[in-house]
Amino acid sequence: VVVKDPLTWMHSMCRTMYNANFPRNELAQCCPHPVTATPTSVMWLPGEMNITHHATLPHLWSEWYAQYFDSPRARLMVRYEDLLFRTQDTVAEICACVGGTMTEEFDRVDRAIKWGAGHGGAGLQGSGRVDALRKFASEEKRYELYTARDLDHARAAVDRRLVDAFDYGFSSSS
Repeated sequence: VVVKDPLTWMHSMCRTMYNANFPRNELAQCCPHPVTATPTSVMWLPGEMNITHHATLPHLWSEWYAQYFDSPRARLMVRYEDLLFRTQDTVAEICACVGGTMTEEFDRVDRAIKWGAGHGGAGLQGSGRVDALRKFASEEKRYELYTARDLDHARAAVDRRLVDAFDYGFSSSS
């Protein structure tokens, strides 16, 4: 399971909603805004009535990842940011965890690996590693466009166990 920082994940959900539905303020400079006004429903399988409801986007983030985190089944949870910034070391750790070994020559994929409708970018191609590094390398960008009220709500809504386990703390100065 790849885990993504709740603040950057919310911006990602605004770009590509998948099967999640939440109100968008068309007049707002950013999405989601305000975070407190994002009641979210998710239709897991299109055409079926398996719909879950979540108080806000941060609640969805917590409830989604907590299901994996709390599962008694064997699972591997990896931070997206570790795959992005420490690619080779993280892949080596994953290989060791599952009983494999890395090849001698490491081939890091820098181009977009997702494409088609719903993955944005020119020509419906998702962003590649260089774009992702630009987006996620700055702590300042992580907080950008969130109001103090948005951040207070996110802090209160996300599951503290997950935030601590994956080291997604919120700056006290944000």
